[in-house]
Amino acid sequence: MKKLLISIILLMSSHVFADISCTGQVKNVLQYANGTVNVLTSYRGDYTVMCSVKDHWKGVSPESCKGMLSVLLTAQSTGKRIATYYSGDQYTCQTLPYYGSAPGPVYVGIAND
Repeated sequence: MKKLLISIILLMSSHVFADISCTGQVKNVLQYANGTVNVLTSYRGDYTVMCSVKDHWKGVSPESCKGMLSVLLTAQSTGKRIATYYSGDQYTCQTLPYYGSAPGPVYVGIAND
């Protein structure tokens, strides 16, 4: 009985801690005068803020944001796909909130094809 209870708890908790991994093409990258980096991707189909090169934004430092911006611009200019990762399971890649309402990404990288 105890093993069954532990198994049920583990199954339920794994859903709570599920994360979001998205992969797709970078269609457009915008950097605003206030430092915000906004990206249009094929997996979202609308603009999603990734970070700010000026201020800490939703767990992403300006230094990390500059690296993310470099990855986004590289992917866009080379036609490579990006891989992004978000903590939590509140959204899917297609339902990430628009613009600044999006969560901060854990990472952004070039996807292996």
